[in-house]
Amino acid sequence: MPLPITDIRFFQISENAISLEFGDDINEETLGRISGLNECIKQNPFAGLLSTIPAYTTLTLYFNPVGLMNEPNLKGSTTLDKISGYIKSINVETKNDQQTNHQIIQIPVCYDPTFGFDLQELSLFHQLKKEEIIEIHSSVVYKVYMIGFMPGFVAYQADMKEMWVTDPMAGKVHWWTKDATGKTVHSGAFATAAGSHAIAFKDMTAYVTNQEAASVSVVDVMQHKVTKTISVGKKPNGIVIK
Repeated sequence: MPLPITDIRFFQISENAISLEFGDDINEETLGRISGLNECIKQNPFAGLLSTIPAYTTLTLYFNPVGLMNEPNLKGSTTLDKISGYIKSINVETKNDQQTNHQIIQIPVCYDPTFGFDLQELSLFHQLKKEEIIEIHSSVVYKVYMIGFMPGFVAYQADMKEMWVTDPMAGKVHWWTKDATGKTVHSGAFATAAGSHAIAFKDMTAYVTNQEAASVSVVDVMQHKVTKTISVGKKPNGIVIK
């Protein structure tokens, strides 16, 4: 069916990048809309297009502003005008079965007790046989949602019920929570230092290694704020707090 265009919001984030926002909800419908438009743009690129970066609820377009502004077939006096006009003019079709548009990647999984050390615990907790757990886990086709950056590390903070993901390129940590309806929402981000990587929690304090800055950031979990920076050796990788 045709992809709704009128409710997409356009934001100029730099002289060579514009972000398209598809609302706030992270769901399969939004995933389908972003994927459909992204595929259409890649198949029918406008002059000056360099790359596209899909995320949970946004699609960011990077472009050469000179090439874009010199394109006579795109109307508008600014790059924002030209791209918004281009997006509104293209015909995008989305399909209900998103698997038809995406490559299915098979990931080998080892359930041997040596590696699947929590399999016994899951079996006891859910009152299921190990074979039943393996069947449930391996029989599902999982949808992949883009987060908009190359993740370095992910960790779950159980007390706050937050998923933290490091963004090494930007030197930040993003966190996600679930709202009252159970939907996963991007709740914010805070800066640590260049090359943010591994995360370890101890009570309400987090420790984040920064590979490029050769440091560890000490973070107040409730405030999502760095309270101290510890200089360490070159390129710190994993971290364990006892």
